[in-house]
Amino acid sequence: MVISLFVGLLCVAATWLIFQRITDDTFTTTLGWTISLSAVTLFAAHRHRELLTKPIRTFGFSAAGYLLVALASIPIVAAITAYVALLNRYFVVHDDTLSTGATAHPVFWAVLLIAVVPPLIEEIGFRGLVYGALRKTMTVGEAALVSSFAFAILHLSIPALLTHWPLGLYFCWLRQRSQSLWPGVFAHACHNLGCLVLFWTGLS
Repeated sequence: MVISLFVGLLCVAATWLIFQRITDDTFTTTLGWTISLSAVTLFAAHRHRELLTKPIRTFGFSAAGYLLVALASIPIVAAITAYVALLNRYFVVHDDTLSTGATAHPVFWAVLLIAVVPPLIEEIGFRGLVYGALRKTMTVGEAALVSSFAFAILHLSIPALLTHWPLGLYFCWLRQRSQSLWPGVFAHACHNLGCLVLFWTGLS
């Protein structure tokens, strides 16, 4: 299941990246990428819903815990922004090309396609299905490393390997610590929204 889901997601991601390179239409690419990845993930979630039953029904943390997660997103976003800026200083780095397409449209689309849908779908896919399935045969650490690496690869960007792998490990830690998907979804949404805010304000 893990291999077939990941290959399916990777094929969809690669197809839309090729579409973006050919058409230079980043908004349509972002929309198509989001819808396609959501469809593949939700189909797998329906077939393997036993992996999601408990982590979806559990709220995870208290209100104070969620507040800490929100506060933690500030230094995390700052560190990633500084890292990408450092790369851009010495290399030409085209990272998050899909995100920039949504930011050219009304705020609603940017928030929906970057800070709402992807965090939910990616957490269901990677911290729900992939991590949950791997935990049947692997330790917590092994499952976290493998699922986070797969999460980073899906973003099809060399810089993302160094940013999204640690992010994936952080989301896995939240998943394991809370026994719920929701803290990871919330942290993921805070991260993506923080990146959007920095983009809008010209700080990244």
